[in-house]
Amino acid sequence: MPTGQYERPHQRITAELRDKITGGRWQVGDRLPPMAQLQAEYGVAKGTIQRALRQLEADGLVVGKAGSGIYVQRVELST
Repeated sequence: MPTGQYERPHQRITAELRDKITGGRWQVGDRLPPMAQLQAEYGVAKGTIQRALRQLEADGLVVGKAGSGIYVQRVELST
């Protein structure tokens, strides 16, 4: 990142979660940790985690299942 640019917390979290998915930590069908656990791990508000997860969903890497959680849908980014 160029000097002087600020990376927002949700961008950092999105990048870290994306790296965990594409790096093999989680496989297709695996459930991501609960939101409360991610909040505690990253020390941020619920909205910040939600924003990061929405970006991963928009990228097609995860899918939310109401009442069940967030699951890995794909482990590779589209090229």
